[in-house]
Amino acid sequence: IGSQLVGFNAVQFYLQTILESTKTSVKPELASVIIGIIQVFASFCTPLFLTKFGRRPVLLGSLSGMFLGMLGLGIFFKLTESGGEITGFLNFLPIISLILVIYFFSAGIGSLV
Repeated sequence: IGSQLVGFNAVQFYLQTILESTKTSVKPELASVIIGIIQVFASFCTPLFLTKFGRRPVLLGSLSGMFLGMLGLGIFFKLTESGGEITGFLNFLPIISLILVIYFFSAGIGSLV
């Protein structure tokens, strides 16, 4: 139940829409491929983390990283919704947040369940 309630499916289903809302020079198609590579890399890191730290710390770290990523996405869309002009670093906030969410999901709760 927990792996379904963390919100990863919503991020994955709306990935293209989130990337298009960033208004950066990064093409959404290229970013999707890069995110897929990050997902595969994170899945290969999971066994290394498990043998060194154990299940509980890996799960807690995974959920903490996902929290930070979701917080970044929430902040970006709240600022966008309020009508303020998003410029500079804030345009890259959703991309960084997506990388965090996808990496920590794939390296933790996504692979362990």
